[in-house]
Amino acid sequence: MSVADILDIIIILALVVAGGYGIVLNRRLNALRESHAEFHAALAGFDEATRQASQMLGRIEEQGLSRGAEIEAASRRAQLVLNELSVMTASGDHIAARIEDAVKDVRTLGAGKARKAA
Repeated sequence: MSVADILDIIIILALVVAGGYGIVLNRRLNALRESHAEFHAALAGFDEATRQASQMLGRIEEQGLSRGAEIEAASRRAQLVLNELSVMTASGDHIAARIEDAVKDVRTLGAGKARKAA
């Protein structure tokens, strides 16, 4: 065996090893491409879910603001009714006190006339 034959064998072995490594590397790259496609599909699904969630949050915010305005208006109306009822209650108390005073005056006059008649 000459040096040229040994070099040819070494080169052939190196080419076989490189070819084998190329096959292994090709399989890994194919697996990576498949994973990349799956990742891309998952990312697209996540993007769609995020977009829908953002739209729903916008709707919820709009409804919340609308409901808040309705509740605030109802609260103002309730406060006005409460104020009116307070005025009516105070007036009723004042009228009741006047009626009680009038009843006392009538009883006092009635008792005085009963004494004079006796």
